[in-house]
Amino acid sequence: MAEKKKRLALIGTNGIPANYGGAETFYEFLTKELSSQYDITVYCSKKQSREKTGDTYLGAKLKYWPLSANGWQAFIYDSVSVLHASRHSDVLFIFGATASGILVWLMRLFGFRKPILLNHGGLDEWKRESYPWIVRKLGYFTRWLTRRKVIHVVDNNLLAESLRATFGIDDVNVIRYGGDQATPVAPNEELLSKYPFLNEDYFVAVARAQVDNNLHIMLEAFEKMPEKKLVLVSNFRVSEYGQKLYEQYRDHYSNMILIPGIYNKEELNAVRSNAKAYIHSHSRCGTPPSLCEAMNLGLPIISYDCEVNHEVTNDYAFFFQTPEDLINVVGTKTDADYQHVALKSVKWAKDNLTWNRIGKMYSQIIEGKGNHD
Repeated sequence: MAEKKKRLALIGTNGIPANYGGAETFYEFLTKELSSQYDITVYCSKKQSREKTGDTYLGAKLKYWPLSANGWQAFIYDSVSVLHASRHSDVLFIFGATASGILVWLMRLFGFRKPILLNHGGLDEWKRESYPWIVRKLGYFTRWLTRRKVIHVVDNNLLAESLRATFGIDDVNVIRYGGDQATPVAPNEELLSKYPFLNEDYFVAVARAQVDNNLHIMLEAFEKMPEKKLVLVSNFRVSEYGQKLYEQYRDHYSNMILIPGIYNKEELNAVRSNAKAYIHSHSRCGTPPSLCEAMNLGLPIISYDCEVNHEVTNDYAFFFQTPEDLINVVGTKTDADYQHVALKSVKWAKDNLTWNRIGKMYSQIIEGKGNHD
């Protein structure tokens, strides 16, 4: 008789299939890797379409709630998901500590003993300037509450060190983020008609329109390099910061192509994989999904100079902090320089940032084995 599979609940995102966002992509590929081993339930918000996807996906059951996974409704959404999973699953996996931390603490206080894995998401999110003050304070408080109540998982060593220093959490599992789902796409006639720059030399960046992603630094740099082309893909319209930049630059500089989002994966991979180099401008995040994908695509990386980006790239990148720094990198590095760093970067990615490796590491955690790096 076959052994009954453990029931695993995936909580805290909009759900799968992934339409946008690194957290949803993470759950989609984790489901793909683990669905043969576990009986998985993924909790989905009303933003997902049951009519389109149905009640199962990649072998997992989908449980829908008529709530948003973001904003104030996230607290209710995560709480009802945790309560439901506490009755119907053997292991709970929660992405993000802020919304459900108090409930998890209360459950432990009243004797709930099933394993709870907590993936902390980005680096020091309780300090992130783009979050409202109350969200930052709550993020700090809930991590403090759950410091002894859950199995902690992070995607880079810097966040592990921060959790130890800030909350005294010594047993932190480091499991990175995957990026090998991104595959190169050669330009064809249809793609070239939509993106005629694909056969040209250009630099590409993909980033959300928020201040700590430093879109303004890239745009100011390329404003002073009219002979160099930048393709910037962002959700410009979702923030005042993005809207101002879009209006300021979109029609005034022939060397800058601003694209307000590409949601077709083949098109996005084509735009990224045919670039001369990838510019990663994030300054506050954990392991950025877009960076993992760019490294797996074999692109040379030009990265914002901060600790987490050094850690994620293993220093296989060129770094900048100011427009002048970026101008210097773009203006002085040769094709041989780019090829040299790209070869090291893609090897690092294939050894560390693949979903098969990550799925195996999470399986070991679920089965109660070891601390990972």
